[in-house]
Amino acid sequence: MGENGAGKSTLIKVLSGTYTDYEGGIFLNGEKIRFMNEKDAILHGISVVPQELHAVLDAYFGSGGIGYTLCRSHIQSCDFSLGNYAYIMQEDPSLSGFRMDRDRQYLIPMLQKITTICNGQLRLLCSPWSPPAFMKDTNQMNGGGKLKNQYYGLWSQVIARYIQEYRQMGIPVWGITIQNEAKATQKWESCVMTAQEERELLSNHIKPALHAAGLSDVEVYFWDHNKERAFERTVQFMSGKESGSGANGVAVHWYAGDHFDALRMIHERFPELKILSTEACVENFTSTPPWDHAERYAHDIIGGLNNYLSAFLDWNILLDQTGGPTHIQNYCNAPVIVHTDSGRIEFRPSFYYLGHFSKFIRPGAVRIGSSCYTSDLEAVAFLNEDNTIVVTILNRNDTAYPVYLKYQGEIVKMDIAEHSIQSIVFPA
Repeated sequence: MGENGAGKSTLIKVLSGTYTDYEGGIFLNGEKIRFMNEKDAILHGISVVPQELHAVLDAYFGSGGIGYTLCRSHIQSCDFSLGNYAYIMQEDPSLSGFRMDRDRQYLIPMLQKITTICNGQLRLLCSPWSPPAFMKDTNQMNGGGKLKNQYYGLWSQVIARYIQEYRQMGIPVWGITIQNEAKATQKWESCVMTAQEERELLSNHIKPALHAAGLSDVEVYFWDHNKERAFERTVQFMSGKESGSGANGVAVHWYAGDHFDALRMIHERFPELKILSTEACVENFTSTPPWDHAERYAHDIIGGLNNYLSAFLDWNILLDQTGGPTHIQNYCNAPVIVHTDSGRIEFRPSFYYLGHFSKFIRPGAVRIGSSCYTSDLEAVAFLNEDNTIVVTILNRNDTAYPVYLKYQGEIVKMDIAEHSIQSIVFPA
């Protein structure tokens, strides 16, 4: 490197496989190697946390950012991993071969950084996309298939061990879902489970494994799939002899439409259950996202919160300029795009729309009653623990609207511009 570190950036890009046109050589364990791309470097155990990533994490989780405190990660690989991987590769009752090498390359350092930025306030929800291949009737992680009955216990032990390992490294795993998208056969990591199978796995295996590992405080959510079948699934899950098997709630995704009434019906039938929206992602990557990507987030959040949703999680908080990386070509959009070729950080409109909820509606807030004079505007109101009231209003129309905000005899007039979102915070 040159004076004052000149050339360091180039060196890091060579080591990480970003730059492949260079003179000289890289020696690893005495062997000369040449990385052909970033994935090749990672497979050789070389991982780099870009400086740009720290700026993104501060924007999401820092005190000067939009105040995220809830995050989701995957147990073993998912479609946005660089390839399939599992923590054990064969039947191993003692888990002597349990390895988290892939997580240690990127996931764990990033989550540790987030935990530090959040000052210990982070809650991490973790979901498995698929058990190891040998545990499934298809003998592969991708393409659906089912978990074999004889591996319910061992798979539960793997999940408990995962939580233990993460917590020992200072990462606060707060909850898990039993199975991501439990009714979907996807071309990526996936595993199909009926409500009865989820209930049996939870009551007879996961719960005992968590208890034995001293993890009884971990919250567990079922379904983790689209809203349009959430009510039916909840009735099925809760109707067994185990009466829900100790689940803390139901997790839903947004991919099949609004179905906000399904959330309301779940709450009315089973008020003891929390309802979390655990995945939302705008599919089919575009380099110039339309404004309605941001509006879709706000619409879904407001509709969910007005129907007893407890929390909302986006899926990919950042992706690269291709909508990846993804090992199965499932290129998607994200609120933040990091251009790895130039280092440029692109904060898209959806980032700022999401911030209206995460920054102003704080953990512990309680939804309060509100009404609106027209269905052209969407609104939700919350009372924070610091005794402030937050009213968030969304206008997805081509026309501006006047709004008269009324509270305890006082009235404030304002205008909501076309295709805009606005949050009003005031003391109760």
